[in-house]
Amino acid sequence: MCGFKRPALSTAQPLLVAPDISAIDGRLDQLRGIALSSPYAKQPESLKKEFSAFLCSLLGAKTLFSATPKDVCRLLAWKDSPGKTQVHVSTCPYLGRHKVHSCGCPVRLSYATIDSYIGKLRAIFKDAGREGDWTP
Repeated sequence: MCGFKRPALSTAQPLLVAPDISAIDGRLDQLRGIALSSPYAKQPESLKKEFSAFLCSLLGAKTLFSATPKDVCRLLAWKDSPGKTQVHVSTCPYLGRHKVHSCGCPVRLSYATIDSYIGKLRAIFKDAGREGDWTP
């Protein structure tokens, strides 16, 4: 150490202009509205509405708070049917080829799409206060 002492900087300088709290809150509300109106932010809300409708129409008067893990699996299986990825059986001549072929193998959602749905459903349940470990 050389013994040099730096001059102390005053961190508490008086503001030249008083902050307008209502203008700041207005800007925060505006930014929140923009964030919630983005397509990415609308996806979980859309899935939440779809899940609620699924529970009501197919399983009776269940709600998000009374949904079981089996209900979540049922939703994912239901959403899986109109997918875009063809899953070929091991004896199919088109195994390993891209695009949909007329071989009769089922067309399903991709793994990444299912994984994305699971992440969104976790966020939906967390926002509802029902977070915790998910079993396979």
